[in-house]
Amino acid sequence: MNIQELRIEIDKIDNKIIDLLNKRMNYVNQVGDIKKKIMNLSIDLKEKKKLLTDYLIIQMVSLPTRLLNLSFKRFLPLQEI
Repeated sequence: MNIQELRIEIDKIDNKIIDLLNKRMNYVNQVGDIKKKIMNLSIDLKEKKKLLTDYLIIQMVSLPTRLLNLSFKRFLPLQEI
């Protein structure tokens, strides 16, 4: 082979490498998209869990106040008698 033929063969190999790298990049992007969906789902689940936990804590903290109010409402009419 002469230099020109070798360069043609090198160009063919380079083109194959570029095609393979493009295919690889496509797969990498697909993996990234899947991971983003998974992360968004887990973030959503974590956020929902936090919101639910916060709500339950607020309800637990306010429970004694609500019970106290109920007790007063029950006893106040008795005091009026």
